[in-house]
Amino acid sequence: TRACFPPNAPTSKLVPGWTTELSIIRKQVNAAKRRVKRCRNATLKELYMTRFQTIRNHYKSKLLQ
Repeated sequence: TRACFPPNAPTSKLVPGWTTELSIIRKQVNAAKRRVKRCRNATLKELYMTRFQTIRNHYKSKLLQ
C-alpha cells in the first residue's frame, strides 16, 4: 500500500495573522449565535440578536485589520 499512497509531508495549519484575540472573539460570536438559536422568548431573542450582531461586526472588523 506504500506504493499506492506516497507518504504525506506534515503541513502547518497556522494561518498568518491569526491571533489568540481572534480566537477568543470567534468563540464569543459562536456562543452568541447559539444563544440566539436556542432562545424561545421573543423579547430575549431580540436582545440576544443585537448582542450577536455587535460581536459579529467587531469580529469582522478585527479580521480585516
